[in-house]
Amino acid sequence: SVLAIPGNLPVQNVGELIAYLKKKGDLANYASQGIGSGGHLLGSMFAASIGMQLTHVPYKGGGQAVPEVAAGRNDLIFSSLASVRNFLNGGQIRLIAATSKARMPELPNVATMTEAGHPSVFLDVWFGLVGPAGMPPAVTRTIHDAVGRALNAPEVVQKMAGLGLYVGTSKSPEEFGEMIRSEVVRVGAIIKQAGAVAN
Repeated sequence: SVLAIPGNLPVQNVGELIAYLKKKGDLANYASQGIGSGGHLLGSMFAASIGMQLTHVPYKGGGQAVPEVAAGRNDLIFSSLASVRNFLNGGQIRLIAATSKARMPELPNVATMTEAGHPSVFLDVWFGLVGPAGMPPAVTRTIHDAVGRALNAPEVVQKMAGLGLYVGTSKSPEEFGEMIRSEVVRVGAIIKQAGAVAN
């Protein structure tokens, strides 16, 4: 995800954005793609990291939220690059950070939240395959290896990058399982902090 702001906002980096938000005080807000979305959780993480309340303005998806940020009705949004791309060329939206741990290959000049001093503002969206409990380890390994080869095929990597997605496969089924367990704990705490409740 990227941290995007209205193109006419008078800030150039995360530090300046924080100063702007603190000056704005109770009127500071962030848009999201809806309650419990990645944008909601990242906004909550950001608010906690900078030690202030930001009003959460949930929309029904990025298609509604991003134009509101571009129009200046919201101060910021955490969104996929694909969702904001159309607004970048015309200057209606500006990127000031990425939430990945390393800089995004197609955005080498956009700093990460970690580089900006906010390493807790991090959320990877990931997909995986799981099978029934008790699946024989040999079968699990065979499927893992075959899917890994397919995902790392150059044409798949290129197609995914065009969508702003990056392929990163686990070294083993066990590593993937451990990642799932640790993310359930970490993201569960973030969801609780954000007050995201299913309805």
